[in-house]
Amino acid sequence: AYKMIVVSDSTPLINLAKIKKFELLKVLFNKVYISPAVYKEVVINGKGRYGSQEVSSAKWISVEKVKDIFAVDLLLNTIDEGEAETIVLAKELKANYLLLDQVSPRKIAYIIKSREKLNIQIKGTLGLLVIGYRKGIIPNLKVVLDELIAKGTWIDDRIYNKVLESQSVRVRLD
Repeated sequence: AYKMIVVSDSTPLINLAKIKKFELLKVLFNKVYISPAVYKEVVINGKGRYGSQEVSSAKWISVEKVKDIFAVDLLLNTIDEGEAETIVLAKELKANYLLLDQVSPRKIAYIIKSREKLNIQIKGTLGLLVIGYRKGIIPNLKVVLDELIAKGTWIDDRIYNKVLESQSVRVRLD
């Protein structure tokens, strides 16, 4: 069976935990890698908050150390440690998916992706929800988006509408 390599930053983990859709990651990918900085951010510093309990008890989440500390240090000028480690780890593991929500780290990830000719898909929380919807795991995108917003996650109006448009185009992906 084809092993998919997925590396996640903290925000997608937290966002999915907020709306009780954390298991979507396990259903879609079977295994998810996170960096030590992401673990620390979500589980230790985020104790008692969304995602902390879920990440610490998920046997299918694997904490993987980043080798290229220099690359991480360079990125720390523009993005936080978790984001920097996540991007470098995805490159090191030759990940199929890189899960990132914030704009700056995503821009950096796209630059690295094209420069290094990496075959990597960059997805955020909403992209994951759309995949879940298309596979029939999530029955209604509007419900989960509204719940995210109600729990304090900011979603740009244009993106919100774009995601809902993708709901009207029911595509089955196997």
